[in-house]
Amino acid sequence: MIKGEFICWHIIDYETWKRERVEVLNHEQKQLSPWGTWNETKLIEKLVEGWTLDEWI
Repeated sequence: MIKGEFICWHIIDYETWKRERVEVLNHEQKQLSPWGTWNETKLIEKLVEGWTLDEWI
């Protein structure tokens, strides 16, 4: 997001580190694992809800 406006998704091939910009995700892309981080507030909320690493898809 730039100034609150969504620009695109970045799909990254972990083997080659090649990046693909995508404006609309197809079904297959929606199944890909997210790559990012949670801040401490989000992590605490998820842990309190019973979330575990086994649920990370």
